[in-house]
Amino acid sequence: MGRTLTEWTARVGDLLRDASFIDNPSAGIVAVGIRPALTQFSTDRPRIAAVDLTAVGRYLPFPAIGDGWDEGMSEVRSIEAPAGQTPPTVLADGEWTSTRDPSTPATARLLVPEAVAGGQCRVIFTAAWPVPTGDAAVDLLGSAAFDAVTSLAAALVLTSAAAEASRDRMGAMPTDFVDGTDRARNMIDAANAYRIAYNTFVGLGQNGTSANANTRRLNSSAVGSASKRLTIVDPYERWRLV
Repeated sequence: MGRTLTEWTARVGDLLRDASFIDNPSAGIVAVGIRPALTQFSTDRPRIAAVDLTAVGRYLPFPAIGDGWDEGMSEVRSIEAPAGQTPPTVLADGEWTSTRDPSTPATARLLVPEAVAGGQCRVIFTAAWPVPTGDAAVDLLGSAAFDAVTSLAAALVLTSAAAEASRDRMGAMPTDFVDGTDRARNMIDAANAYRIAYNTFVGLGQNGTSANANTRRLNSSAVGSASKRLTIVDPYERWRLV
């Protein structure tokens, strides 16, 4: 686990059969392929992160961007109070909720029980997978996920290249046909094959429809509706629908 951005780019280049980056510059592979592929994977299979936060009275702050929180994507899964206890003591869904800070209404907070007011809580939440850099330690994906995400990245790059090839611009890209139709069709076929490989990994059908509706519903559960649909069996991994 842990690869540099150069290794990521090389892997996508291999899938494109363009290891020398003649048709697809490495910068384009990152911008068009790797970044959006990681964004999609963060939605389909979000990373689970945790941070210890101290409540001000009964109001607990949401995790910060530096903790891995991604506004609009991240969701609180559970809250342990007090933090670090073994075995962990997890607040029931009905014991906490999202609310607005009474003094600054524009700021969202987590309202916790009076019993843990002012104490340190451990917030478990979903987070985006980081974009790889020159430091291999930044990349947190395992080998199977790496193969899946690079397949999706290759699909995205091929789709973008197909759009360019299909334009009536002779010389924009070498092709058997002046208008690029044949080249574009081949690229779309390859893109679809790589996308199916990704969909299979995350449990989606060939058309992107979930093969397991319960799993998809679980991954999209919002903070405010968790108590309506989820029961904690294990504080970290095991959830079941009720």
